[in-house]
Amino acid sequence: MEYERIVRPQFRNHSIEPSLFLTLKGTRLSYGTLRDGFTKLIESARKHGLHVPPRLTIHDLRASFATNYLEENPDRFWRLMELLGHTSPSSTCLYIRSRGERVETMKKARAFQSGRPLFATQIYNTTRSEESRVET
Repeated sequence: MEYERIVRPQFRNHSIEPSLFLTLKGTRLSYGTLRDGFTKLIESARKHGLHVPPRLTIHDLRASFATNYLEENPDRFWRLMELLGHTSPSSTCLYIRSRGERVETMKKARAFQSGRPLFATQIYNTTRSEESRVET
């Protein structure tokens, strides 16, 4: 929310471009740029001792957002569909995950930090044969 309120308005075309993340020119970031940036972020997190699921992807975060959003706003499915940029409800349903059994928590993974939680949502890593969930 802070990104949308404070940072995003500083980009060109922020009021007309529906994409969340924009280039300096005010256009949508390419998937490759997002993937590469995400990969660097994950590598840095691991380098600094944060346990991150082995095959966490951008789409896992998208699925996490969709699931968390719908749990908090069960009557806003159509808005979620819009936020994800989908035109078909069946596409949106692919991103909604079952809560399943908790594997580990980010609080435990961050034990070396002050006990203050940094996030309040959950991340799902569904790229593994067994779905794992990490609370953030």
